[in-house]
Amino acid sequence: MYALVSGGVLALLVFGAIVTPALMWNLPRSVSLTLLTTGGCLGALAGIVRIVNVLREHGRQRRAGR
Repeated sequence: MYALVSGGVLALLVFGAIVTPALMWNLPRSVSLTLLTTGGCLGALAGIVRIVNVLREHGRQRRAGR
């Protein structure tokens, strides 16, 4: 559960950081769409990487008997 929650939070933070300029300023439509697409892709990637890293570390600790 921790892996999913922390991955989701990280994905939202990355998405929000990239999309914020599109929401704050009146940018051209193509720039706004590019920021939305990039934010979604990078946010999803960051979330997946976080989930995999947490689960991998949990597996290592479990095998080591901790």
